[in-house]
Amino acid sequence: MRTAGTNALGVQNGVFRYDTLNASLSTGWDRDTVQASFTWSVQSAVTGSATAANTSSDVKTASLSWTRSLRPDLTLSTSGTYSLIRRSGTLGGDTSFSTAVGLQYTMSDTTAVSARYSFFNRVSRIPGYGLYENILLLGLTKQF
Repeated sequence: MRTAGTNALGVQNGVFRYDTLNASLSTGWDRDTVQASFTWSVQSAVTGSATAANTSSDVKTASLSWTRSLRPDLTLSTSGTYSLIRRSGTLGGDTSFSTAVGLQYTMSDTTAVSARYSFFNRVSRIPGYGLYENILLLGLTKQF
């Protein structure tokens, strides 16, 4: 898929072209579902854009997720993602890793409670762009 656009936030000037390849696989058994995906995206400056000349980035991302029905009313879900970003010029590359595990308990046809823990780590050569996060989300879902 090839798309072109401008950056609406004004962080970068210029017009860029994106070339993206997505591949994914999903399979399921009685109580399990496994999904794997790979994305490769290349962003480059559109010829004729003087403000963005000679800039490009190459992003590769692999993801794996697994969902298991422990009981008819209780579901366990896990996921992991790894990304590698390479930039032209002096900015170098970044890596990021995220993982998550969660439980969802269905109390009735319209009500469920959930808990999910996520960890994210991004290592970057760009000052102030690297970070790590630990997140715990607790939820109550009610459909009316």
